[in-house]
Amino acid sequence: MSWSLVDLERTEKNMSMPKGAKIKRGYSTVADDDEAMDFRAISKEMTERGWKMNHSSARNYLIRAMRRFARVMLEYAGEDPDDEKKLDMLAKDPQFHDYVREQISDCVANGERELEENGIESSGK
Repeated sequence: MSWSLVDLERTEKNMSMPKGAKIKRGYSTVADDDEAMDFRAISKEMTERGWKMNHSSARNYLIRAMRRFARVMLEYAGEDPDDEKKLDMLAKDPQFHDYVREQISDCVANGERELEENGIESSGK
């Protein structure tokens, strides 16, 4: 899946939404990936591990993290990284979440491959 600022600009033109409307691209917790977890599952897992959390807190943590990635991406694309409207839109966009997930997965895979090539055992295995 690819992501671009062009997608952001297309959706930005149709920003106002009536109360109760849903984003047509869905929610970040809906995924075909077997490893994906929704916010309730995340909060349950965190609570079981000793970090009491409800589903809205899990969502808020994700959105805050995605805003950090979005700020870097906007700056890299030559856009204003302090544009709160664009930051919020990206941070809540499931396609952007998937793009970030893919990039992190690629980095992890490349790092593990590099460790193996150098005869170092990965702690992630």
